[in-house]
Amino acid sequence: MFEEIPMAETLRFIYFGCLLYCLLFFAFWSIQLIRRRRPDHSVPKRSSFPGILSAFTRGMAPWRKESASRNPLGYGAGVIYHLVSFSSFVVLAFPALLLQRSTTIISILSAGFACGLYLLFKRVFNRHLRFMSEPGDYVANVLVDLMQLSVILTIFGVTAPFVCYAAACVVLLYLPFGKLKHCYYFFASRLLLGRSYGRKGVMV
Repeated sequence: MFEEIPMAETLRFIYFGCLLYCLLFFAFWSIQLIRRRRPDHSVPKRSSFPGILSAFTRGMAPWRKESASRNPLGYGAGVIYHLVSFSSFVVLAFPALLLQRSTTIISILSAGFACGLYLLFKRVFNRHLRFMSEPGDYVANVLVDLMQLSVILTIFGVTAPFVCYAAACVVLLYLPFGKLKHCYYFFASRLLLGRSYGRKGVMV
């Protein structure tokens, strides 16, 4: 139905403006973390790099996390869901990808959307997760799910490109204030943890 992307440059301009808005917040948070971090006066035993590398590799392995090792399906769904969420932003950065009707892109996005729904329903129906959850957890999940769904529908030609760009902009505008900001704090916390442990010669 939608063979062309009208106002593609305008849509991309708004989209990249929202991305810049998030990057500015990330930069602000980074400065705050650096300023508030207490100096480490311990004698370094080795370089921090091995610790950082360990924190982002074997330290993230499911068998090193009790909750993940006991729930491999949820862990796998979470990994796919997050990777596809980042992939959605990449697709939106190149409007031509929305017109290709690529089976590969549709399959990847559909897998992420299915994982997102699984995690949402699991949070709703699992009494332990429901007890620990707050409204922000549901809002974050639903917003990302809707963004992924809108991209899929746009590639199929069901909805206009404006819909998926609008959904992505809502996600980006909400990101610094809601539970979605964990996408920043995750990397920051792993970096600081690995740096501190690596300095002490301890691998995560």
